[in-house]
Amino acid sequence: MNSVDAWVSRARTCWISSSSSSTYEGHSHMDRCAVFVDAGYLLGAAGSLIGGQPDRRNLQVDYEALVVALIAEAQQQTGLPVLRLLWYDGAVDAQPTLEHRTLRVLPDVKVRLGELVRRN
Repeated sequence: MNSVDAWVSRARTCWISSSSSSTYEGHSHMDRCAVFVDAGYLLGAAGSLIGGQPDRRNLQVDYEALVVALIAEAQQQTGLPVLRLLWYDGAVDAQPTLEHRTLRVLPDVKVRLGELVRRN
């Protein structure tokens, strides 16, 4: 199992949500799904899994391959096309890092940043 497969396997627990676009006889019909990624959790878990410590700074991530794998897993599990992948992360002063800029130009990916607060 390569590292992307290990990350996807670890992330399966709670990152798929469905989007409803129509209702038929009182029942929602799902025609697309969305993937919500908590980057801190995912990359911390990957760091623990691969390097033994939840430190994402030690990871070299192929973000394009990771996004493709997450979208493929969502489509496989739901049988639905993915509307978009939303990548939630924190950043110092809410300013995007190189990784965030890499992600935001990928198709079907939206990056949402919160302000990272450092504690002593």
